Amino acid sequence: MIFPSNLFWEKNFPSFSLLGEGSRKFLNGQTTTDFLGSDSGHIIRTCWLSLTGKMNALLEVKLHEEGADLIVIEGNINDVLEGFERVIFPADKIKVSYRNDIKRVQILTMNLSWKNSSVQWFELDQKLPNEFNALIKTSLQDLEVWKIKQGLPTYSREINGENNPFELGLSDIVNLNKGCYLGQEAMARIFRSNSLKHQLRYWEVDSVDSSGIKANQLVNSLVFDSGHKVVGEITTVVKINDSCFLGLALIRSKYLFNKELFISEKMLRIRIEIPIGFTSIFNEE
Repeated sequence: MIFPSNLFWEKNFPSFSLLGEGSRKFLNGQTTTDFLGSDSGHIIRTCWLSLTGKMNALLEVKLHEEGADLIVIEGNINDVLEGFERVIFPADKIKVSYRNDIKRVQILTMNLSWKNSSVQWFELDQKLPNEFNALIKTSLQDLEVWKIKQGLPTYSREINGENNPFELGLSDIVNLNKGCYLGQEAMARIFRSNSLKHQLRYWEVDSVDSSGIKANQLVNSLVFDSGHKVVGEITTVVKINDSCFLGLALIRSKYLFNKELFISEKMLRIRIEIPIGFTSIFNEE
């Protein structure tokens, strides 16, 4: 399918602030990014992990003189707030402040990773700049297709407390050289092992008569090789038309280069590709 080149994604995200001189240090210890060495005013993406290195949420942060503003791109903002407030002590010299939603706008492109395409934040009453006059607000289906082809992991699907950032292609927002942070020991062990259980892949099935199959029937379906061995699991599905499904799947690393894979008992043949936005920290052949 041909993806339109003039779309943007606009969504209002709930947000909160960390205020106080200890904000950078606190964020540095709770997320995967080096906030002590980051500049103010830029949008910074980072992961919030569990102690065992599993993805809990994907955040965007903007540092400023008073502290930092945060939105949860994928995850549960209440879980993040509770997790932060649980470990804030008076010595941290910060406080959580609730603020208005942030209007987040992103240009959709298949030529760049979602982490590198243009993103801007606005107050809810702000008018979008003139550059958006020539663009069209994306439909829900086009947005879903873009997210899938990019490999943008979503909450409760790929971000479900079971997968780590390396498996989801987020190694470029995991800093392995800074000091300790939540989940750091687990990340270091995975890096030293030079191996992953599975990795996120874009998949597509087309040129078949699938008119009797619904997208929700394929979610969580198992993926098999030609010998009927289980090699992965479908996490996200969208149906484009009666002859085309596409989505995301977690495929065992040993089978990432198989030429033929199949979905469940439906035996739909699929091809898999590395998502546009997937970044690996390992050298793979």
